[in-house]
Amino acid sequence: SSGINAEYGDELEIARQLTLIEFELFSSITPSEFLNKSWLNPHPHRAPHIRAMANRAQDMCKWVLHTILTQEGRKPRARMLEKFIKVAEHLKSIRNFQTMMSVLSGLGQPILMLSSTSTVATPRLTSSFSAGLIQELPPRAREVLFELLSMQREDSYHQYRELLKSMSLPCIPFLDVLLQDLAAVEDGHPDFINNLINFQKRQLFYNEVTKIQEQQQRPFHLQPVHQIATFLTKLPKTNDKELEELAKKGDV
Repeated sequence: SSGINAEYGDELEIARQLTLIEFELFSSITPSEFLNKSWLNPHPHRAPHIRAMANRAQDMCKWVLHTILTQEGRKPRARMLEKFIKVAEHLKSIRNFQTMMSVLSGLGQPILMLSSTSTVATPRLTSSFSAGLIQELPPRAREVLFELLSMQREDSYHQYRELLKSMSLPCIPFLDVLLQDLAAVEDGHPDFINNLINFQKRQLFYNEVTKIQEQQQRPFHLQPVHQIATFLTKLPKTNDKELEELAKKGDV
């Protein structure tokens, strides 16, 4: 079952187990994977752990959607949506921003609008979303959802960056922003200036990677819960077509 309703009841425990799984992936990334934007290289051996983390984020997004959409009817779907909002809120307070953003990617999808007229191209909240599941949420859950989704806005993630600066370790940063910053160092500075190695570029890159290594070396002191961890480690696979069919089934 893809459900987390009864058997995996506690939202905080779900967030903790997701954090242990994510940290294992994050701490496995080696410095060489960050060199020369190797994560964009078509050869999978070039940045295997970055790829694993990125693939996990996609699986998480689809699993969140699938779990909500497999609930029968609007009210049960809204209850599951609220459950995931609580999980995302706990992930934020645990400082696991990577999994938090993956969960939010699922919660922000227009497919949850329960309207066959919506398109999957733009993950923006519209009035059709408001007329769907959002209306069924308690006011506080709605408020928390909008607040969390605002962290995903494409203003170069300003809100998230500010939050990260104020955070102590341990924490798991959001991979997309981390890679964006490394790419900015790579693209924004030449390797050589007047045939001499550009040491300023090397220093900037070193500073970024040092920051990442500090985060990788500070584990979370959380207890593994075998039953929950086993399920959450291997998330059920689902595809876009199946999700669209489920969404149509729930159209009201």
